[in-house]
Amino acid sequence: MLALVLYLPWLTSGFIGEWHHSSKSLAHAPTREYLPWWGVLSAVNTFNNGRAAGVLNSSPWWTFILGGLLFGVPALIALKPLLKKSPDLDEQLLRENVVYLILLFIIPFSAGLAVGFKSGAYSIRYITFATVPYYLLVAHGMSAFGRRALRTTAVAACMAYSLYSLHANYIVPYKEDYRDAYAFLAQSRQPADCYVAAPPWEERQVQWAWLIYHQGDPALTLTPLDTVASGQNHCERVWLISVMYQLTPPAVARSKEARAMLKQRYMTIEARRYFWIDLDLYARKDH
Repeated sequence: MLALVLYLPWLTSGFIGEWHHSSKSLAHAPTREYLPWWGVLSAVNTFNNGRAAGVLNSSPWWTFILGGLLFGVPALIALKPLLKKSPDLDEQLLRENVVYLILLFIIPFSAGLAVGFKSGAYSIRYITFATVPYYLLVAHGMSAFGRRALRTTAVAACMAYSLYSLHANYIVPYKEDYRDAYAFLAQSRQPADCYVAAPPWEERQVQWAWLIYHQGDPALTLTPLDTVASGQNHCERVWLISVMYQLTPPAVARSKEARAMLKQRYMTIEARRYFWIDLDLYARKDH
């Protein structure tokens, strides 16, 4: 009860407020992560280090089984003290500690997923802090293993599995390759070139990345797509910078739309594809 009372201010100011305003504040956030009906299993599998194919990729099916055996089963075993009815003081204290860990894990975990289902805006990072009580439950369950050799084997297996999943963080790309894309752009750009970003909600990100990788070069000033496509400018060449974050349908659709609009007045003279970043260079047809 005390844990629930302490959580109330956080729930009121954060999750409940987000729930109430989600329909308005998230209406223009098309790159939000989709939370499927199996989101509970997916989130728990992430806690079980199941993102073996990369932090932004779907977990392989076998990770649900293996992670469930290595982490989920000990977590369930940790609930065993709740089934006992011993009047012993130590046993009572143990049950209270288990209940406390469950509350620390279940309340924020459930609230985060509930908001994700309601609003459509969800990321696993919103609930990752709940891994602490979850791992404590897993550790408590492992401590109940009768033999020391079994406990050691279980811990070693969890570490080996976690290290295998961790390697994806360093091998599988998960961010837009602005570095290589902008290296080519900086080498090929001309003083009179114009620059268009697609989709338009990525304009700030496009300019921010340029400042990071090419702070000493002339600024990258963006021109609205409508202005360029309608011919209300004197751009001889136009660079279309498409941010294809996770290849989400809205980003792909807006990029295709931008290409179609530009091809009415310009011809394609260069097309480069990088990880989640597309560069297209156009020149006027009448020159």
